[in-house]
Amino acid sequence: MNNIKTILSLIIIFISLPIISNSQEKNNPKYKYYYSTSPTQETDNYIIYTDEVSTRTQYIFTKFRITNKTKKLLFFDSKNAEYEINNTKQATKRASKFIPPFETKKITLKVTDKRANFHVEKFKLTIKELQSYSFNKKEDSLILINYPAKPQDTIINNFLIKFTNNIYHSNHLEMKIHCQYLGDKVAFIDPSKLLIIQGRKKWENSSKSKKHRIKPNKIWKFKVSFVLTKKEIRANYKDMKLDFSNVISTPEPHSIEGFSQTYQFDSILTRNKKR
Repeated sequence: MNNIKTILSLIIIFISLPIISNSQEKNNPKYKYYYSTSPTQETDNYIIYTDEVSTRTQYIFTKFRITNKTKKLLFFDSKNAEYEINNTKQATKRASKFIPPFETKKITLKVTDKRANFHVEKFKLTIKELQSYSFNKKEDSLILINYPAKPQDTIINNFLIKFTNNIYHSNHLEMKIHCQYLGDKVAFIDPSKLLIIQGRKKWENSSKSKKHRIKPNKIWKFKVSFVLTKKEIRANYKDMKLDFSNVISTPEPHSIEGFSQTYQFDSILTRNKKR
């Protein structure tokens, strides 16, 4: 009889262990749940690759990549992102990313709520929209080099262009430039497109400055460099101009379709990640 009771007790303990373990894991703030979802989604404009979806009791992490399929610049802003968990909506921490044409960028979304328990079976992420920008060449955007002095401060397409420093090295010209946007929309500056032109000759900016988004009345400072000798400048400076044609622009954003994903708790993936 005692043996039967012992066996029954062992069976009850054995059955209870997963329940106790699951309960402990569900409320353990250090324990990570992993979720499965469709790994790839594609629209006419972009492809989404989901790399990892995980939660701790007070955090949600979603890591994915966006590939831009178009010739336009795409913009992802997390203000358009929203999680739905147990019929409650959660906003993410701010995260934004530009995705240049035919490039792929990584994005991580995070939610923090110390009063929540995000160890749930299922939840949903909705991205309401992305934005698309087309850039057209601007005309009449030339500034004289004005050697040996700095080029004069100039207003071009609602941008105040200031030249704070010019350094004429033996084999290259270095410029420090401040751009202040005087308009009331969102604008872009792309220093990599800045050229020095003289007739049919062109000198490209060799520095690694990237496209920058600038808000009204804000100033952005950047440095450019041209492989250009002092001798070349002295001989030709009267005809040399800085070409800002493709550097500054205020394109209108266009909304494009967003996407949604449903995440399901994956016990096998979670267990494998713990090994």
